[in-house]
Amino acid sequence: MINFGDIVDKALSYATTTQAILLRGAKMAGCCIRFFGFLKEVPDYIGALQEPGNLTTDQFVLRCNWTFTLFHTNLSSNYFICMLFRILFLFFFINQTDLSILEKQKPINIKCNDLLVGQYRCQHPKIDSLTQEPQGCERHHLISNGEENSLDTAPINCYTAPKIVCDGGIYNETIDGFMFEKRTPCRWTNGKYYRTTLALSLFLGVFGIDRIYLGYYVTGLLKLFTCGFMLVGALVDFLLIALQVLTPADGSFYIIDYYGPRILWTEFNENRTYLKPQNY
Repeated sequence: MINFGDIVDKALSYATTTQAILLRGAKMAGCCIRFFGFLKEVPDYIGALQEPGNLTTDQFVLRCNWTFTLFHTNLSSNYFICMLFRILFLFFFINQTDLSILEKQKPINIKCNDLLVGQYRCQHPKIDSLTQEPQGCERHHLISNGEENSLDTAPINCYTAPKIVCDGGIYNETIDGFMFEKRTPCRWTNGKYYRTTLALSLFLGVFGIDRIYLGYYVTGLLKLFTCGFMLVGALVDFLLIALQVLTPADGSFYIIDYYGPRILWTEFNENRTYLKPQNY
């Protein structure tokens, strides 16, 4: 005989199981809808990080933690599914986030002037038409080991390579780097022209005019009264001036065309070449 009581019990059991499955499925569907709706808003949150006064990084992380809590509550019995969604979310977040934005918010310790070669580039200096040197060339007097030395430098505009962050610069979105000012070596001049000095030495060196023009008044007068030390001193001075060994008395450099015949003194030591100052 058919036991209708068992049939009713089984039907109720199946109905209860089906109801539980449907309720769980509804919860998962609702959670997924909210999750993917949040994913659609992630690019807006990331874009807001770049604009001051909008959503901050802490607020964004707080929103992410809220999403994880939502999954943990609604999918507590489906641990592996919850972890899968977390992994998918992290993968999506890493691909969509520009890590350089977060790096700019970190404290910066390195100065722009301390960057290594290759981490920055400098523009070609602007040449002064009067001095034929970079604009703003100045002489700085330094005291080292009890001796006074001079250092000639001029300002030059430099910018960092992409993704390089440093302190002391101004960020430029066009080049995606920091603009900063760096000092470059130059030659400080004081109005003495190389061609003029060479011409004076050639035609009036016997009378010491070249020495007087450079500021060596005593030796200039001696050349005047001795006819250039019997022409020998005039010839020697002409060679020294032509080789740019004899320079103005105030320690400045000759005004020579920026791409003109300049002499750079070098020193060889242990298979290496070093540049030496011109007044060496």
